[in-house]
Amino acid sequence: MKKSFLVITIFLIFNMAYAAEVSNLVEPVNYHVNHTKELIKIKQSLLLHKQVSLIGISGIGKTQLSRKYADNYKDRYRIIWFFESDSALDYQFLQLAKEINKNLLHKEEIQISESIDTAQQSVMNYLASHNDYLLIFDNLKINQNNKVQNIVNWEHNGHIIFCSQDSNNLNKTINISYLEERDSNSLIKNIGPTISEDLTRNLVLRSKGYPIALARAAIFLDNNRYITSDEYDTYFRRSNNNMETYMKIIIEKINANAKRLLYKIALLNNQEISKSLIKVIADEETFIEDLVNLHRYKLISLAKEDEENPIFEMHDKIKSTLLEMESGDAIKGYVSEIVDQLNKFMPVGKDAKQALANHDNTLLKNLEALLINAQEYKVDQHKILELRKNLMSIYLGMGANRCQELSDWFFQHEAKLCEKNNIISQQAVCGEYLVLLGIYNYFVKIDHALAMDNLKKAEKIISSLDGYPELKYMAFSQLAQAYLHMGEKSLTEFYVSKSEEVEKENPKLNYDAHLLPYIKTRNFMASGDYQKAIEVVNGVIEKIKHQPIDYYNGNVYVMKASIQNSLGEFEQSYGMLKKIYDMDINNILLGAAGGIRFKVVTELSRAELGLTKIQEALYHANQAVEIYIKDPMRSNNNLHLSEDIELAEAFVAQGDALVARGEKKRAIESYSQAEVIFFNHYKKNIANLDEVSSLYKKAIDAAYSIEDKYSFNKFKKRHIDKFGIEHFRSKEILKLPEL
Repeated sequence: MKKSFLVITIFLIFNMAYAAEVSNLVEPVNYHVNHTKELIKIKQSLLLHKQVSLIGISGIGKTQLSRKYADNYKDRYRIIWFFESDSALDYQFLQLAKEINKNLLHKEEIQISESIDTAQQSVMNYLASHNDYLLIFDNLKINQNNKVQNIVNWEHNGHIIFCSQDSNNLNKTINISYLEERDSNSLIKNIGPTISEDLTRNLVLRSKGYPIALARAAIFLDNNRYITSDEYDTYFRRSNNNMETYMKIIIEKINANAKRLLYKIALLNNQEISKSLIKVIADEETFIEDLVNLHRYKLISLAKEDEENPIFEMHDKIKSTLLEMESGDAIKGYVSEIVDQLNKFMPVGKDAKQALANHDNTLLKNLEALLINAQEYKVDQHKILELRKNLMSIYLGMGANRCQELSDWFFQHEAKLCEKNNIISQQAVCGEYLVLLGIYNYFVKIDHALAMDNLKKAEKIISSLDGYPELKYMAFSQLAQAYLHMGEKSLTEFYVSKSEEVEKENPKLNYDAHLLPYIKTRNFMASGDYQKAIEVVNGVIEKIKHQPIDYYNGNVYVMKASIQNSLGEFEQSYGMLKKIYDMDINNILLGAAGGIRFKVVTELSRAELGLTKIQEALYHANQAVEIYIKDPMRSNNNLHLSEDIELAEAFVAQGDALVARGEKKRAIESYSQAEVIFFNHYKKNIANLDEVSSLYKKAIDAAYSIEDKYSFNKFKKRHIDKFGIEHFRSKEILKLPEL
């Protein structure tokens, strides 16, 4: 019975046509030798065990074999995704998450997390209920299998292939051996049908069945058909290392610019580099000629055809051979040059860098690979500082985990990197790095004291520089935002004014342009002027309405919905909030949404209450409170010491929903907890916040209705003391009879 069931399952899996709707499959090379036995073993292992591991040395053909399998059965999977295991997997899972959302879940309310911190777990959770996917983890080096151990041990229903240089901790292994003589002959003829029998025998003999050496030699001979067997033998008698000999011959055939470009590609992410990035590091005048020559000799291959920006790859064996052939000083020179070129290439502004990384999916991987090499070859620390600054700008839009390492590194080297006698450009980079750290520490780590220290240091450095208007705008506007969140109304307006001065003096300034309108909107909200707030936020939305409501723009729409809630426009607010909530809830529950994005849960509760959806409102208010308390990035273990104003707002929403349910005693407890947090955060500035005044009025009304004399008098006194008797809510409160 079990055997029959297995046969039926195998039949169904391999007779269901999906035509992979999500795929980054690179077609195998057209000269690939069939490896029929291995392909059959792969298929059998996947059907029986759900996974298989291809084991062999670099260049033995593991990648091509896995590509061949995927190409043969691409109509049997909805998802085919290759992971480059030598690069960080979290970013690659993020790319897969985006493709699944776009192609499979675009009509669904719940989508996969698009935060780099949680994308992997979110993708695995999604795939757990499916069996129509093939994941390939390629290029695992010696002692690297631990990088995929959680995938190896994962209980799943799809198919997974691992390609590794060793078998430690892997299951269901297939050893990929050298080619037999017959297959070696076939490979040569597939590449160069006109290569003579003498040359073919010579190649087979010298290569000893090593596919990459055999293929590269055949490609070379096919492009140089005038070479005789004796001449070829003379060439390759120079060394026992066929790959090194081949590389030396090729380098003699290409010009100096193509050689430089070849080495530069080897020092980046050789598995995935876009044409636009290659152009940045190439010689402008000979770029196309150099690219053609490198591709002609298959030193690089076209991995993904794309009319706008094709993707190239370089085999690991070519990369390692190149780097073994060149001196350390020469390689350091190449790395230093690439760092300069890519630092110069990066656009001005945090948002612009994030947009570029979204547009070119190879950018982040290549910057990360470059950073590793820059440190290994001891490139100038100030160049590394700028490279890390560019990475920090991108990471801030993706998730928190990677930011911490960049923060730790900076503070270990701060004294030297930020010396007063450094040249102006180095001081500018240091100042910008400090601003980015301020953003990270204030809005992600919720460490306000450290964040303000970062921002004030940055202001001191940046204000002393001649020029750099974008950087000054960035520093002033981020200080305005920080003071806004501290309730420092006068300092908020001071730095808003300084930001506006920079804008006025530089009319073409286009640097994170949404931030200042956002600050102005929040400032109007703090003052209770919701009409002016809605006008400003509508202006921002007009500028970004052509962009998706995604990780970067969602906050603007949540803010507008918050204003609409305060204006009583609950129907309009609810529609937008429900859409964003459904899109973000996986991120939020996993603690990866970051800062203000959590507010969508609180604001959804407020909108539901306005629409008399009382049960739903209480559910989401409770959910918001729980999320904030459990978030490991926040210090909410002791609520009496908490300074988390987003948590306070969630407690207010909870109190409002409890009042609507008639549970006013519990509501007063929620309002009381909110007031403690507001006071801890704002301290003497608490009287600048309209939301605090509103909180007191709600608590007073609830206490009055149940004749809770103690709470009534407590909150009445606090409102009068902090906001004065002339405040409009104080006048309303004073009209209430004494209890």
